Amino acid sequence: MSTYDQYLTNAQNSARKQQEEYQKQRKQQLQSTLDALTTAAKSEQQALQQAHDKQVAAANSRYNALFDRNAIREAVSRKTVAERMANLGLTDSGLNRTQQTAIATTRAKADADAENQRQQAQNELAVELLQALAQSNSTLAARKADATGDAEADIQKNLSELMAMATDQANSRYSTAVKASTAASANKTAAKSYADDPDFIRAYVDLLKDANIFERSAEYPAYMAVMEAMRKRLLGQ
Repeated sequence: MSTYDQYLTNAQNSARKQQEEYQKQRKQQLQSTLDALTTAAKSEQQALQQAHDKQVAAANSRYNALFDRNAIREAVSRKTVAERMANLGLTDSGLNRTQQTAIATTRAKADADAENQRQQAQNELAVELLQALAQSNSTLAARKADATGDAEADIQKNLSELMAMATDQANSRYSTAVKASTAASANKTAAKSYADDPDFIRAYVDLLKDANIFERSAEYPAYMAVMEAMRKRLLGQ
């Protein structure tokens, strides 16, 4: 009969093979989950980038309108000054040049202010995008960590359950083997005691001699049943 350790080793080896298959399948499932999370995050980040690009385009459009308005104001101011200077006969005068220079300076300052505002708006939008992308990546990392942790916990739990089942199986098989061995030993002992009993053997031989007598009688089936029972006892069955 095998020892308990042999039963336990066999059961544990079987459990480890099952664990290897489960672990392989669980890791494949995990990879599918991680891939899906990455794909979703990429889609989200692409949407964020597209929204950012639209906001930048809208801001540029607003500030381009400011530049156009500054240009119109400059042109109107130059025309107004030029007409007034012409009416006064001062077209080629220092006063006219001074006022034209002032108009150019005002335009340059207005354009510079508008450009600074545009740059500030673009910077704010860029910061918003970076923060949104950082949050998306942080969420992705957290979800991946959760999925990985769940998979590792499932794998460990499955191993513990398989090993517990292996121990129960080994206990059951060893107990069955012990009972069978004990029963076999008892049968052998009983058979030996009957085989060593001269009165039992003599009675059995007498029945064999009388077999022809009972063959055609109504008691024959019962007779043969007794014979079979005595034979099994002699054989330890």
